[in-house]
Amino acid sequence: MTVASQSGVPCRFTAGDAVLFTVSDTDHPATLWFLDFVLSRQGAHLATIPATAATNGKDYQISISSTVSALAPGFCKYDLVFTDNADSTQRETGASGWLTILPNPTGTLTQSDNQVALAACNAAIQKLVSRSNATVNFNGQSFTSMNIGELFKARDRLQLLVNDELAGLGLSRGGGFRIIRNRFR
Repeated sequence: MTVASQSGVPCRFTAGDAVLFTVSDTDHPATLWFLDFVLSRQGAHLATIPATAATNGKDYQISISSTVSALAPGFCKYDLVFTDNADSTQRETGASGWLTILPNPTGTLTQSDNQVALAACNAAIQKLVSRSNATVNFNGQSFTSMNIGELFKARDRLQLLVNDELAGLGLSRGGGFRIIRNRFR
């Protein structure tokens, strides 16, 4: 089955799906410029997808199926970056916008930085709770049973961030548990 081409950058797509779309820019016709579709998140580069010139000579076609399947779901910034065919040092950024990459339903959800930090924080709490005179390091700080409350606060903040991320993807936060803190007040 052939994937139908959309007109314009989609506002969302699912990681792993074949996505094909066409963009136009009258200031940068495909006969004179190359186009790269650049994705970034929080200032970090995610992917650069080169476009191909459409048969009409003025539009660009972008296919992102294989590139995006490995990206973590979430909100991304896109930029259309044009490079002059005759002089590769001449570059211009065209339209920019935002889109959402939805999780691949057949894959495993890639953990965000906040999810990784939450797992590390929970591991540190578990270590402190299981050994009465242990010291653990988390996020550049040392914690003992005397200041475990600060570690609980960090865990709660991270949990809120993770919940917000998952809600933004349309996913529930799943199960969880709360540690009873009566021993360390």
